[in-house]
Amino acid sequence: MAKHKIASGSFARPANTVQYAAGDIVANSVTAGSVVPVALAAGVPNHRGVVNRVRLFKSGVSLVASAFRVHLFERLPTSAAGDNAAISVNGRLARHIGSVDLTIATAHSDGAGAIAAPASTTVYEADGAGQLYALVEARDTYTPVSGETFAVTLEVTRD
Repeated sequence: MAKHKIASGSFARPANTVQYAAGDIVANSVTAGSVVPVALAAGVPNHRGVVNRVRLFKSGVSLVASAFRVHLFERLPTSAAGDNAAISVNGRLARHIGSVDLTIATAHSDGAGAIAAPASTTVYEADGAGQLYALVEARDTYTPVSGETFAVTLEVTRD
């Protein structure tokens, strides 16, 4: 019997307001080896599931150039770039399972967010800890708030 699950994780980006270029990683650290991907408890260890929708929330309320791509991985990826550098992931063992583009067009008093479905069926097998992982990429010239928080939420159906 399939079960529906919500899996969330977040990170705070560095305390600066340096504008991103399209293709830059939005991350918790400017040092490549210190970037921590968002861990998402998406299921039972080593079981399959399907990503139905992805939500992206940011604590800043600006909607200007707020286009992002959330990359999803079945295994913990290692970022070869730090925050605000061209996104690059080391190795193929991270098992990239797809990405979802989101344009944040709705702001609230406590931040702004968007929800989108993958363009195609995104099937995954959670790792031994039942986790999926996410990295966020800017898709426009976004100017962040210093220390802004980003949260990624997956809506999944799992075994």
